[in-house]
Amino acid sequence: HKCHSVLISSDCILKTGGILCPSGSLMLAIMSRRHNIPVIIISRNYCLSDKILLNQKPLTTSINPAEYFKISHNDFGLYITKENDFIEPKYISLMVTERGCWMTEEISHVQDQYRSY
Repeated sequence: HKCHSVLISSDCILKTGGILCPSGSLMLAIMSRRHNIPVIIISRNYCLSDKILLNQKPLTTSINPAEYFKISHNDFGLYITKENDFIEPKYISLMVTERGCWMTEEISHVQDQYRSY
């Protein structure tokens, strides 16, 4: 059996072409690229963001990983959860919303058109 593509849902599509998505998605994107499997991002138009977040880096290049984690405490002790991943455009093959399909380099233009409606 062979995987032909990987679908990842997005919480936010940034104007830079990167996305914020559920934790664990970055690992899928990295492995998919390593094995030449296209990564397709599925999202809604309202997830398009014209804001550019500062310090957009995947966890693997972060100097301070604590900013990506949520540290909690329960009866069993401390536990750490990571809520979101940032996936860089280089890992993304295609983005799909209810308005159509785009390559990452087209997202800035698409967002400008969407905002003009």
